[in-house]
Amino acid sequence: MLKLSTCIREGAKKRPQAFGDFICEIASPNTSTPEYSTCALGAAYEHITGELPYPEDEQQVSDTLYKTCGLNNFRVPYPEVTYAGMEACIDDIVTTLNDTFRWTREQIADYLESIGY
Repeated sequence: MLKLSTCIREGAKKRPQAFGDFICEIASPNTSTPEYSTCALGAAYEHITGELPYPEDEQQVSDTLYKTCGLNNFRVPYPEVTYAGMEACIDDIVTTLNDTFRWTREQIADYLESIGY
């Protein structure tokens, strides 16, 4: 079983961070080959599968992360500096930290590791 924090950390090494979707195309004026960025969950998915996630395939990404990282629909706390006292499922927290609070993927991985994921 892999830790989600490790998968995010390793996947983050492959490409820049995306916001708002699992994967975003980066404008590359000097090359005809598209380049991509990934959010925290997209980075984890890429590390696990070796493939980029399809933006519209949220269920496959979730299924892969839940199965590989042993995640369940357990509710865990948000970091105190965000929504103190609130809880949510891990993938929702990761998405919020990535897209709303604009944490780096490494900061997200650090938080997940601190709570055992």
